[in-house]
Amino acid sequence: MPFTDEQRARLRKAAETFGLSLSDEQVAQLEKATDMLLEWNERINLTALKTVDDVVDKHLIDSLAAGSHIGPNAFVLDIGTGGGFPGVPLKIASPDRRLLLIDGTAKKVNYVQTVIQALGLQNITAMHQRAEDKGFQFGLSGQLDVVTARAVARTEELLKLASPYLKKGGRAVLYKGIAEAEEVMEGAKFAGYQAPDLHLYELPKGDRRALLVFTRK
Repeated sequence: MPFTDEQRARLRKAAETFGLSLSDEQVAQLEKATDMLLEWNERINLTALKTVDDVVDKHLIDSLAAGSHIGPNAFVLDIGTGGGFPGVPLKIASPDRRLLLIDGTAKKVNYVQTVIQALGLQNITAMHQRAEDKGFQFGLSGQLDVVTARAVARTEELLKLASPYLKKGGRAVLYKGIAEAEEVMEGAKFAGYQAPDLHLYELPKGDRRALLVFTRK
């Protein structure tokens, strides 16, 4: 189902608040990705969201929130990408980034690979892989500029998973609910990382969300 003019406008306006400017082509790619998500979701469980409106707000716009925290030409690992979030929207919004999307569920990875091919995206790969795999960690040790994770696990666990991959000065950008983010900011310390930065934002229908940005020492 095509986006409405209102949905396109809402998507563009939200992206601008995150420091991103979406072209007509980029909006069309996000629209096609949404169509594919909802079509495939009828056969395999990719998301609990059932409408275009919800996907625009709670997947696309939420994913784009990290846009200003990932530099140009960054090499990004998206852990537990699921249906391709936040990795695919972040790639569409900034084509110069190099992305590796991993997930432990093969059918989800197959879907994301299909989306990547259908959209003609370059320098983005989806793999059936777990972040804790030591061999996989060794092959990418210290090479990543950014690790992202959205709705995957608790902060402490995610930082342990991200550590082997990140360069010195690299960032772990974690999408969180307000409660967990505030709990982390109350004073928890995590070995190997500087104190986190907290970035709060609100989705169009009022849902409050947070990004925790940790820098690797």
